[in-house]
Amino acid sequence: MTASKSSRARAARAAARASAAEGAHLLALAESLRASAGSDSNAYLVLNARYHATIYALARHATAAAILERLANRPVDLFFPQPFRSMPLTDWVDAHVEIALAIAAGDGEAAGAGMYEHMSHLIERLRGFESRGERPS
Repeated sequence: MTASKSSRARAARAAARASAAEGAHLLALAESLRASAGSDSNAYLVLNARYHATIYALARHATAAAILERLANRPVDLFFPQPFRSMPLTDWVDAHVEIALAIAAGDGEAAGAGMYEHMSHLIERLRGFESRGERPS
């Protein structure tokens, strides 16, 4: 299973399992991403890792959630600064909000499709760096 397909399954599972309060919390994280996207890339990267960790937690995938939460507590920008800075961070925000809205609404199909598109786009950008012989660091 590819990362995109795995993420799709986890987002759909999160939509099926999230309570109303958990969905609201995820949506609040997505809105925090929106607030930091235009001004603080380091805060954005930390919140991004927490956002994705929350989705895995809502899917009741404890191992993946723990790994992503640990990432949120490290300087993530040291690992992948270029993909996130080569386009405005605000370009990523709409996908986060759409996925959060779908999960909060219990719409597994929309959540999964949104996550698949989001992760596919990220993977495509990382491959672009690789194909040009650039290191995303």
